[in-house]
Amino acid sequence: MRKVIFSIIFILSAHILWADNLTKGKEYYEWKNYSNAIPYLQSAAKEGYGEACYLLGNIYLLGLGVAENYEIAMRMYQRGLEFGFLSGDAEIGYMYKNGLGVQKDIHKAVSYYQKSARKGIADGKLLLGYCYWNGDGIIQNKDSAFMFIREAIDSANELTFDSNYGYHILGQCYEYGYGTRINIPQAINCYSQDYIYNYRNDYNDMLRAALLMHYNKMNSVEIDDRSYLSNAIELGCPDPEVLYLSYLWEECNNCDDLRFRLLKKAADAGYGPALRTISKYYTEGIGTSVNYIKAKECSEMADKWFAVNESTYIDLKRVDNDVNYRNSKGIYFVDDTYTRNDSLYKVTVVNANGKPLMVRNLTRIKIQDSIRLAERQKVLAEKKRIEDDVAYRNSKGIYRFGDLWHDRKGTYYIVLSIESNGEPKELMLIEHKSISFEEYQQGMQKNVLSPSDLEKVSEKFDVINATLAEHGLPVLVKYKYTTNFTTGSVVWQQTFTSSHVGNYIEKRDLVGKNINVMLKFTLTELRIAGLAH
Repeated sequence: MRKVIFSIIFILSAHILWADNLTKGKEYYEWKNYSNAIPYLQSAAKEGYGEACYLLGNIYLLGLGVAENYEIAMRMYQRGLEFGFLSGDAEIGYMYKNGLGVQKDIHKAVSYYQKSARKGIADGKLLLGYCYWNGDGIIQNKDSAFMFIREAIDSANELTFDSNYGYHILGQCYEYGYGTRINIPQAINCYSQDYIYNYRNDYNDMLRAALLMHYNKMNSVEIDDRSYLSNAIELGCPDPEVLYLSYLWEECNNCDDLRFRLLKKAADAGYGPALRTISKYYTEGIGTSVNYIKAKECSEMADKWFAVNESTYIDLKRVDNDVNYRNSKGIYFVDDTYTRNDSLYKVTVVNANGKPLMVRNLTRIKIQDSIRLAERQKVLAEKKRIEDDVAYRNSKGIYRFGDLWHDRKGTYYIVLSIESNGEPKELMLIEHKSISFEEYQQGMQKNVLSPSDLEKVSEKFDVINATLAEHGLPVLVKYKYTTNFTTGSVVWQQTFTSSHVGNYIEKRDLVGKNINVMLKFTLTELRIAGLAH
């Protein structure tokens, strides 16, 4: 029993020790003290800790504190995977891609990158994205490249491989719409991301950011195209045209000395337009001392440059100020317009080369606007005709209060209320009726005009009479219109006449007598009776 207990205690102690080896090894590794990290990681690796194997793989692959040894690195990565550690596939793929300790095999590399990406490892997604972008070992697919690289960079804190190239690719994707919508602010952000945070020495991306801002008119108070262009030059951009561009874009008061220095950089690089301009600076003493000898030298050098390059030369200053000139050179700014196939287009997004990425067909929009205007005018005209032409609107099955309507027998009614679609809802029979009090009590009261109905009729009395007269029908002024309502056995009578504008109520005992009333019917009732469609 004591032996068993002792064995258990020994095993537990050993596990604690091995775990401690991994912890200490990782600490030394993170502190970049690789020589001290190695023995602890080796001990932990022997006891089956996959993470220790992975870290040893990194040490031997990169030669961190030891000589590079690709064979050991490969073995450690493979063992780490066997022990269940997730990372390691991307590194093995990297070794196959670059032939590090193994024969180059881009297809095997892609296979390992795919395994890593399926596990959700950021490094695997990044490297697989690079392969998709370049078509290395896999069919080129820039949309897929965007998806994998963006996911990897979204988990940038998990990346161990350099993601600088990934920012460049994302910039291209956002600029041209690969795998995503065109988004120039995002493209600029990606191009500048590495310089701002990682100081990546790629002046081309900073130059693209500058040109995107310039062509798309995106300068702001916080940042402008000049700052990105300056960064490109600071990063070593040797292009004399870019150096000259920095001079053109530098707009400031009382800074001739600064503009001269910028101009001189382009002139020293042998750029003809800069040489011609700086000749004037030397002649007039702008930003420097008058120097006729230098002025003549620069002028002569400029003449020689133009003699060779005149046919391909693009006047960058004129590009900014002369829309017709720049468009003739195939360069566009946002909001520029051009004609193609008899249609006028407006540029809405421009790439870093000054080429339109997105445009609006103004001719089509104008035509569509004209069509919409014509349709609206047609609708308004129709609406006005319906309001003003009673016969026309009635022919369309549309009615208003006071319009005439007739049933299948040719009996006329006045429209009292309408449905939302313009169809009559309640109709007043023009001829007054005499009904017995018994008929009234047996349900006919629901068809007798109410006080509110009488009030509505009185408000449009003249209009209704004019309509009746137009159709040769008796006008309403000849009649007395009565509505009745009962309180117990007593009938209250409310009457409207043409000579008495307003209502008065009298209490009359109409039991056993006939009642002179105006009747109303719903269209539904008339349909049930077979008098309406």
